[in-house]
This record gives sequence, structure tokens and C-alpha cells, in this order.
Amino acid sequence: MKARRIKFLKHFWRRPPFDLLLYLVSRGLIMFIRMTPHPAPRPLVQGLSSLWRTLDGRHRKVVEENLRLAGYTLEKSTLVQDIYNHFTASLFETLTIPRLLKSGVTKPFVQIENPEILQEVGKKALLVAGHLGNWELAGIAVTHKGIPLTALARPIDNPYLNRWINEVRISTGLDLIPKGQAVRKMTQLLRKGGYLIVAVDQVPNPRSNGIHIPFFGRNALTVKTPAILSLKYDTPIVPLNIWRDEKGCHHFKFTEPILPADFKDEEDPIRAITEAFTNRLEKFIREHPEQWNWLHRRWKKGGDLPSPENDPSISETDPATVS
Repeated sequence: MKARRIKFLKHFWRRPPFDLLLYLVSRGLIMFIRMTPHPAPRPLVQGLSSLWRTLDGRHRKVVEENLRLAGYTLEKSTLVQDIYNHFTASLFETLTIPRLLKSGVTKPFVQIENPEILQEVGKKALLVAGHLGNWELAGIAVTHKGIPLTALARPIDNPYLNRWINEVRISTGLDLIPKGQAVRKMTQLLRKGGYLIVAVDQVPNPRSNGIHIPFFGRNALTVKTPAILSLKYDTPIVPLNIWRDEKGCHHFKFTEPILPADFKDEEDPIRAITEAFTNRLEKFIREHPEQWNWLHRRWKKGGDLPSPENDPSISETDPATVS
């Protein structure tokens, strides 16, 4: 009887009536946020972020542990609070996207740098990015400016919120690939030509989709799909740097491409390419550490992970290799 009660409570908030209730409450909060000016007043952002940091003990510990593993000293540091300030500001910005885009005021707060790189690489490219800056706002604003982008759609558990968010994304011109159709749609896109954004800074799932790559001096299980697709379809990889400056302007910067032809003679080209874009991402994060998503556990077991050669449970197969 006790086991049934625990199981019921565990999935209590995932039942359809509560999904709808959460959606309605969220839309009410969104209406309130949209009434605030852009950018949101700093005292409001700092007040809410301080409250979030105080109440969110579980994620705060994850942030502090990740920063320690990455080599940052937190004593007398404001970095943790700066991270919460950044995410609170990003929440306000993201929820006001429809209003901002309809008013046509994207130019003052989004700046695209080095767009000519897309012309240099041709009609197709893999754009690898991390959860840096306000990645949601920057990506949508770029498509709004006429640069066609395609992204994988990671569904939210709440179907009502998931539907609403995807409608906002699509309304700006961003093309989405549903998670269940990822392999087929990605390969079709790269065959015919297009620009596909892939996030490369989180622990891949399933486990067989990753290899261990040094990240901030520690082994981190890293997605290898971009390297596999790059080699198989002779597609350049263009790392993206995204950040918000002190004036609130968001920068979306295309950086020098990683060309698969430069790695074909490597002993392990997949590993070499993965290391190349991971090193580039680490460089971006070090430039603006408060603007990266430190709230997820990037290094499992404290970062002391076995290498693929010594861990038989890590498979080198990858679903993205399927034609």
C-alpha cells in the first residue's frame, strides 16, 4: 500500500489536469512578465534571482560543484549569483520574444557577427553551440533576420507548454525536427543542404551516443554525432559563440569552420573533431562563464570518468550513422 502511495505521489504533477493547471499558471506569469519593459529593471531581476538562488538549494549545489570541478574559486566570488542573475534576465527576455519581434525592434538587441562564414562553407553546415548567453532568443532572432536555421525539438514534459513554445519558435521562421524523427530528418537536411544547430554541451543520451573528451581539464561524456555527420556528409562544422554584453545586446557570432577534410588522416577522426569543437566551446565559456548553463551535472562522478578504452559499457555505435 505504501509503495502504491509513493508511486502515485511521484507522478502526481504529471497527470493531465495538473499539466493544464501548470500551463494556465505559467501563461498568467508570462502575461505579467510581458508587461515589464525590455530589458527588465535590474532591481527586479536581481531580487528574483536572489530569491531563486536561496530557494533552489539542489541546483545551487550543482552549480557550485560544477564550478569547483572546472577550477573556479568561489570564495569571495559573486559568480554563482551572477549565473542566477543571467538566467533570470534570460527568462524575462525569452518570454517577451513575440512582443519584441512583432514590434520589429530586434536590431538594437541582437547583433549577428561574421555571417559571411555561411557563404564560405556553402549551402550546408552543422552549427554547434552550447547553452550560452540567451541561446533561445538569439537563435530565434537570427531566423527572424532571414538566416534559415533548423534545430532539434527537445520536447517539454508538459504538452501544453511544449505546444506553445514550439508555436513561438516556428512563428519566427525556425524549422524544428521532432525528437522521434531526428536521425532521418538530419540526414535528409544534410543531403539536400541546410544549416542544422546542434547543442554539444550536455551529457548525451543514450549513453552510447558519446565519447569522453577533456573539458575544463576533466573527462566529460560528449556527443559525437556532429563529428560523425560531418565526416559522412562532408559537412563543415561552424562553432557558435553567443553572449550578452554589458549593454544588454546579444551577440550571435559564427566562428572559423572546422572542416572534415582536415581530420580524415587522423587515427581517430571522430574523436579529433569532437575535441576540436569542444575546445572551442570551452574557450567561449571562459570568456563569459556567468552565461553558461552550470545548472546541469556536466561531469558525472565528479568528472573522474573512465575513458572509452577502459569502459566496456560505452559503445562506439551511434544512431546517427544510420542512413
